[in-house]
Amino acid sequence: RIAYPEQVFTDSPVARKKGLAVFDPETTRAGIARVCNIIKSSLNYYGQERGVAYDVKTAVLSGCIIGENWWYELIGKELGLKVVVKNLQEEQPKIRLSQAVQEQWNPYLYDAALALALTGLKKKKTAADLNFLQGEFAPGPQQFLTKRSLLAAATAFSLLCAAIIGFLWGDYRVLDNRSSKLMAEMKTVFKQTFPEVTTIRDPYVQMQSKLKEVKTSDVSIPLFSGEKRVLNILADISERVPENISLHVSRLVIDQESVQVKGTTDAFNNVDVIKNKLSVSSRYAEVKIVSATADKKKGSIRFEIRLQLVETS
Repeated sequence: RIAYPEQVFTDSPVARKKGLAVFDPETTRAGIARVCNIIKSSLNYYGQERGVAYDVKTAVLSGCIIGENWWYELIGKELGLKVVVKNLQEEQPKIRLSQAVQEQWNPYLYDAALALALTGLKKKKTAADLNFLQGEFAPGPQQFLTKRSLLAAATAFSLLCAAIIGFLWGDYRVLDNRSSKLMAEMKTVFKQTFPEVTTIRDPYVQMQSKLKEVKTSDVSIPLFSGEKRVLNILADISERVPENISLHVSRLVIDQESVQVKGTTDAFNNVDVIKNKLSVSSRYAEVKIVSATADKKKGSIRFEIRLQLVETS
């Protein structure tokens, strides 16, 4: 089979109803010689590889090149073989064409397609068949685009995607749990720092807002005028609370007018002792126990004491 567009078909001949017409015999003759040399070389190489000497005796021609005796006579001369012309439709008794098709059938144009169709219908091939898709010419491992390779690649890709999705989902669950714990801790800290706020939606944003308010207000001033210094107030409270009292201060707020102390101790009497000790100081106009309740679970007393600072001019 000479594949189109071989140069011999494109340089000079043109198709017509009965075969190919030649307008440049010299060019066509040179093209036929070149093709025949390629055929002989291919058979020679194939025989050397297989270790078999192929003795070709006949060349069977069909299709568009059989319309002119000039063609197959030239091919027979170049190959040195006996040339047989075949009309495939007439040679195959099993081929049945309708009357309309028979009237339009042109073997010079349709025999090539018919030959391919007949080859495709052939189920069993003999050892003598020259199949360039088997043996030394069979596709090797370098041919990756097969159904099996594509299926394997698709399976591997699916497994990889599933593994990545599983890993991301597990990582998401871990991060989500960690975020929930951090959010709960932030809400707890915010409630302890700003107990007057009852609605907590975003503790981080609300905490920033509260800190901004504190920074812009007078309460944020660490040193007050005259004797109302924070360090002095803290030192006075520390000196007046007896060392033998078990005391844990959880909240201490100092502003320009008062001091708020929240904490825990182990007895109600300790709260009274702390109040009495602080009342002696000349820094406080009033010392008041705001609350004192027992925490049965922890076995301690929760208290809150408010110290009213003495006004100074």
